[in-house]
Amino acid sequence: MRDSRIVALFDGSATVKVPVGITSPSRAAAIAHEFGYVISGIRQAHGGPGVMIFDRDDSPVARNRAAWTEYYCRTTGEWFGGCWSPYLPFGAMHPEKAAGIRIAKYQYEKYQHLPYWFIPASIAVGSLLAMGFSLAYGVYVFAVMAGALLVVGVAALFVGPERRKKGYARMLADLERFERQRNYPYPPSGP
Repeated sequence: MRDSRIVALFDGSATVKVPVGITSPSRAAAIAHEFGYVISGIRQAHGGPGVMIFDRDDSPVARNRAAWTEYYCRTTGEWFGGCWSPYLPFGAMHPEKAAGIRIAKYQYEKYQHLPYWFIPASIAVGSLLAMGFSLAYGVYVFAVMAGALLVVGVAALFVGPERRKKGYARMLADLERFERQRNYPYPPSGP
C-alpha cells in the first residue's frame, strides 16, 4: 500500500497528528476523512514541516465510512475503495480534491470572524500614499501603477465579502457532491 505509513496513524485514537513532511496535506486529510476523522488544527512550523491534527468523529456516518474504509484496506489494500471506484461517472471528484476543499472550509470557518476589510483597506491606503509621494516627486509611471492598485483595493472592499460567502456555499455543495458519489456494494453487517 502506497500510503501505509499514514494509514497506520489512524488506528482509532481520539487525536492523530500527521507530519506534513511525509505526505501532502490534502492526501493526509483525504485519508483522515475516510477513516472517520475531522481536521481540528493545522500547525505551521517555521523552517520545517507542519503538523495536521485530526480528531475522531464519532457520528454514525463517520463510523460507517471508517468501517468500510478498514474493510477495503483489508481486502484490496487501498483506502479509497468506497469513494473512488472504477465505476464512477466522468467528472467525479477525486478524494484529494475533496480534502483540499475540506481544508479550505476548515480555514474559512476558523478565520471568518477576523475583519476582512483590513487587507483591502491597507492596500488602498498604502497605494494612495504611494501615489501621493510618486506624484510629488514626479515619478508618474509609479503613480499610475499605484492608482490601479488603489482601484483594486477599493473594489475588494465591496466585492470581497459576498465572494467569500458564495465560495463557502460552493465548497459545501462540492463536498456534498463528493459524499453522494460513495459506492458501498451492500449494507454493512454486524453490530
